[in-house]
Formats: sequence, C-alpha cells, structure tokens
Amino acid sequence: MQLLIAGALAACAALALLVDGDDENRSSAGWQVAEIGGPVDDPGVAPPAPQERAGELKPKPSKATKDKSRMFSEGCQADAPEVRLRRCIYGDRDGKRTVALIGDSHALMYFTAMNRLAKERGWRLVALSKVGCPPFRQLVYNRRVGRGYRECLVWQRRVLNRLERERPGLVVTSGWIWHKAMVRGRIVPRTTPRNRRLLRDGYVRLLRDLRRRTGARLAVMKDPPKAPYEIPPCVEENLASLSDCAFEIPASHDRQSFEHSVIKRVPGATLVDLTPVFCPERLCHAVIRNRITYRDGNHLTSTYARHLSKQLGERLPRPRPRR
Repeated sequence: MQLLIAGALAACAALALLVDGDDENRSSAGWQVAEIGGPVDDPGVAPPAPQERAGELKPKPSKATKDKSRMFSEGCQADAPEVRLRRCIYGDRDGKRTVALIGDSHALMYFTAMNRLAKERGWRLVALSKVGCPPFRQLVYNRRVGRGYRECLVWQRRVLNRLERERPGLVVTSGWIWHKAMVRGRIVPRTTPRNRRLLRDGYVRLLRDLRRRTGARLAVMKDPPKAPYEIPPCVEENLASLSDCAFEIPASHDRQSFEHSVIKRVPGATLVDLTPVFCPERLCHAVIRNRITYRDGNHLTSTYARHLSKQLGERLPRPRPRR
C-alpha cells in the first residue's frame, strides 16, 4: 500500500513539474491547453470560439482608447520632439539581472506583462519607448513632425549608449511594421517591397549594434495583426454579439511581417510570437474573458496585456548573467 501511495505522489509531482516547472522545463513553442474546456488556468489565452457576451467589460469600451500602461503617465514614452531619456526602472529595482524593453508604442503596450514578469523573476526592468520610433536603424516619416523623424535616430543612439552602460542580459524589442521609410527626402510607399526591405534591414542593423555593444540576448516581438476597424467602438455597438468584432488575420499582415527574416540575420535573436494566444486559428478575438484586447486597431489594451505575462515568460529567452 505504501508503495502505491508513493507511486501516486511521484506521478503527481511529475505532472506538477510539467505544468508549473521553471523555464527550462517548459515548452517554449506552445501554450498549455486542456483537453476539455479550453486553456488551463490562463486568463490571457483565447478560448477556441470568441466570447459572445460579457457581464462587465474591462476596460469599459468608452475608456479603452486611453488604457495605456504607467510608462505613458510617468513620461517613459518620449514624445516626438523629445530625445532625453528618463530613468524608467521597474520590476525588481534591486534585481541582479537587468532586462530592457525598447521600441515605439508597440513596445509600451507589452509593459504591463513585462513588469509583472520582472517582479516575479527578480529582474530589474529598464523600459524605454518613444512615440512613433521603431527599433529600426532607418529614417522613417513621422506625421507629428511632418518630415523624416531625425529625433528617432538621435533617441536610438542614446538608448544604445545607456544600454551599453547598463549591460542588460536580455533586450526585448517591438515596433510597428507599417512605418514608412524615407530615402533622400522622399517617403517610400508603405506597402511596397522596397519599404518592407528598408525597415527590415534597419531592424537588423539596430539589433546587431545592440548585440555587439551589450552582449545581451535579444527577443524580437512579432507585431500583432492590425484590425480592419477600431475595436472598442465595435464592442460597444455589439454587446450582445461580441464575436462580430473578431477579425481574421489579413493577408496583408503576412506580406508585411518581416521579423522572422530579421532574426535569421542576427545571431542570438529570438522571435517571440504571441499572436496565436489571442488569434487562435487566425481569428483575433475582440474580447477574451471579459477583457477588451485592442484599444484601437493596432495596440493591445494595457489591461489585457497584463494577462499575457505567463505566455510571454514561456517564450522569452533567459537573460544572460551580468558580466
């Protein structure tokens, strides 16, 4: 009898290790799914079918467009003319390993997940973002300044200088893939192969500089699909049929996405794709467990992104020890 009990306990322990083990025991390729009833204990993962109704939506549809992280309110997203870097230290401020999050507003939208993860794992998080400034070493057009965004290139240089001093063990980058490159004072049309190539090559240059100057491991976030309409107004108008606001990943997103080809050209870089988490079977859900996913047509709400921390943690490479 004692042998039977010991065997049962060992089996339970092995199962617990598979479900709740550390990074080295988790699968970095997939997300846990129950055989019946959808994902296991993970509020960030979309169920197989879109949610139809919600008792109380978070955030409220009328406030979703302003559902941004504290990085925004604390000035850690630099405005268009600004090139100064603020301190912007989060997570475990006394942590022995430093992790950096950099990029445009598509980096800022992952902050709540990164900050939660950093606190759980004892990481010191340096979070730096600049509006409309992707992590691409390429001049892009910015409508706020009405010209080539030179301030972005200056800001990038300052970020590189700071991270060279900080010596992070991991740098997480994210940028909108629909920026428009500028060459010799002219805007390159957004959907052309030339624009895609210029942005891709600019991303490669910046990542190689990061790798050379910091020695950090690199994680490139795959940009989420762009919705064909603003999600919060759609949700507000379809409270009894929320699935009407779900959308299929457009073919244009597949054509424009260049992150996979970027990491092939940068040693030490890993692609982190969370799209299957909220777009199962290529159908992007507008609401997941009463949480609105997008605050407009291309940014995730801070409220929903916070619940992506588990999925993000399973996909991120481990930070290098500080040298």
